[in-house]
Amino acid sequence: MLYLWMPNANEQWRWSIGEQWHTAASLDELKDAVAVHQLKHVTVFFSSLHVQHAQFQLQKTHFKQLGDQGIRYLIEDQLIESVDQVRLSYVYANEKLSMMAINKSRLDVIQHSLGLVPWQVDALLPDYLMLPIPASKQVILKTWGTQFLLRQSEFQGAVIDDLDIFCEFVEDDQQVVISDADVNLYEVLSERLAPEQIVRVALPEIFLDKFKRHRFNLWQSATKEQTISPLWKACAATVCLAIGAQLIHDGVRWYKLKQVSDQTAQLMIDQYKQWFGQGYRVTEQNIKSDFEARVRLSQSADLSSMSLLSRIGPVISQQNVIAERIQYQDNILTIDLKATNSSVLESMTQQLNQQGFKAQLGNIQTVGNQVLGWIKVQ
Repeated sequence: MLYLWMPNANEQWRWSIGEQWHTAASLDELKDAVAVHQLKHVTVFFSSLHVQHAQFQLQKTHFKQLGDQGIRYLIEDQLIESVDQVRLSYVYANEKLSMMAINKSRLDVIQHSLGLVPWQVDALLPDYLMLPIPASKQVILKTWGTQFLLRQSEFQGAVIDDLDIFCEFVEDDQQVVISDADVNLYEVLSERLAPEQIVRVALPEIFLDKFKRHRFNLWQSATKEQTISPLWKACAATVCLAIGAQLIHDGVRWYKLKQVSDQTAQLMIDQYKQWFGQGYRVTEQNIKSDFEARVRLSQSADLSSMSLLSRIGPVISQQNVIAERIQYQDNILTIDLKATNSSVLESMTQQLNQQGFKAQLGNIQTVGNQVLGWIKVQ
């Protein structure tokens, strides 16, 4: 894991792989120096000058009543800017609410700057989190360039510019923990604090915490706010896929039904033309009116003729027989037929009788390679 400290103004980059810190004058120099380690992931620290902290004692019931929106306005009086202009992170534990705020514009600048680094960013944190968590009644102080990093508690820290002002706020029963290697810092504090208030220990260069899952990991929270969750993306893709599949299914089904409908209409028109000849242009729209007109031309036709014809029509179509003329009189339907041979007409007559009709086949005449005959059906 690579650890980076982002510089302020004209300061240098600092980097570490968990041991001592190194410096780089530019981003290109930093890339060259780190390249030999072949690292892919990075945890980035930025100056704690850019964050503001606050802590509140809250009962659990009160905390739940406030909700996310209510919690935002607890820190409003302590901010130097509008609460709507900051990105807020908080942790609630043991009836204590710890809050950290950073200006959204400042965070966006940091985010965009990190877009230039060739490593995958796992965490973006204020730099006081590099220090260990102090014990009760203790704070940890570390020299960092021309400034000092201060960690006051697990979720609170700062950057100190003036040690004189810092020492004025150190309580009598409070201890300041520093590195035993930081001789200059010890000498300055010794002039301002009692000896028992200064504790020298071997501080690690980096306090290796689970930074990626830290509640103040601004890279994680920013990513959540700026992008859509992968789970929601998967759900949206699944819904879109299901809708698309249903539309395709409905479209294919409509197309097939349309084909069947068109084929049925064409078969009806073709059969009608076979019965009554080509005549004039027959379509699906005028076939009904044309058929009714033809039936009215018969001597005493009525609606029963249409009913009878609709029942025997499929038999005529099945035998590939052409109806030359239809006449309905005295409840008897007489049809002049043209077929390929006499056996076809005889088979059709037999089939009609089997279906409950009274069918009688009349004289059959041979004309060329076809036969003509008539049949009476009632």
